[in-house]
Amino acid sequence: MVNTLGMSEVQQELLTVLTAAGCPITATELRIRANTRRPVPLVTEQVYRRLVALERRGLIRRAPTPGRRDTSWQPTEAAARKGFGS
Repeated sequence: MVNTLGMSEVQQELLTVLTAAGCPITATELRIRANTRRPVPLVTEQVYRRLVALERRGLIRRAPTPGRRDTSWQPTEAAARKGFGS
């Protein structure tokens, strides 16, 4: 289902969790945090596909993670303008 912002419920949920983290986090960390609130857990592929869709919309971006192989993600200013974050 798509909400009034044009995002699926899962995209909105992931963006909310990502914003609440307050710092860049990996897709794995995001999946773990999101799954604590869900009756049906998300799998890695579901999370990654939605992260890429949010990135294409300019709502999140990949964050540099020196010394780590995993990519971290963080919300953009556009996400804050849409009401996510502080």
